[in-house]
Amino acid sequence: MEGEDPLSVLVYSMMMMMITNSIKAHMRLGSSLCDLCCTVEETCIHALRDCEWVRLLWLSVVPVAAHVMFFGADIQRWIYMNLNGDIRCINNIRWEDFWATACHSIWMWRNRELHNDDFNIAARPIINIMNSISDYYQARMTSCMVTKLPRAISLIGWKLPAEGRVKIKINMDGACKDGHTAGCGGVIRDGRGWWCGGFAKHVGSCSAFVAEL
Repeated sequence: MEGEDPLSVLVYSMMMMMITNSIKAHMRLGSSLCDLCCTVEETCIHALRDCEWVRLLWLSVVPVAAHVMFFGADIQRWIYMNLNGDIRCINNIRWEDFWATACHSIWMWRNRELHNDDFNIAARPIINIMNSISDYYQARMTSCMVTKLPRAISLIGWKLPAEGRVKIKINMDGACKDGHTAGCGGVIRDGRGWWCGGFAKHVGSCSAFVAEL
């Protein structure tokens, strides 16, 4: 693949796993023709770029100067140029982000249109795609803010019972593993922290909430 760019190779490999009608036809599972335009074989590049309604989407965002390169490239070159090319950004959205999100949305919309009677392809697909990218940017920013918060070390230890009360303290806990095996246990210590007794019990199959009780 051009430049042997690792990301391009990965995206190409993923696209080759798309179960298009062309793939289904080789498996003897029906016609290879596109279900939407009904005149051309539904390959990966046809489904994501060349199908009539998809082409209209791309024509509205790809600069005129890039039309020949964008619509004339084969699948490998097309992936490489969109991940590493010089196509301009859209409203501060990186082109590679827009392109990848658009490809994902197009494939999802095609399948829902064919298999879900209540679904209609978005009337304003560009806005829907850009909203998805904005949500992704916001989530990524929030994630970065959380991971950059300073971490504080909190020492947790046994504390004496409150004054004026019996100098015996019981600490208990429960836990559940894989949502199946649960258990609970506890320790009893006097006012000086000395061991007085303890217990452990297999609870059985229950949630962590029940085990804590």
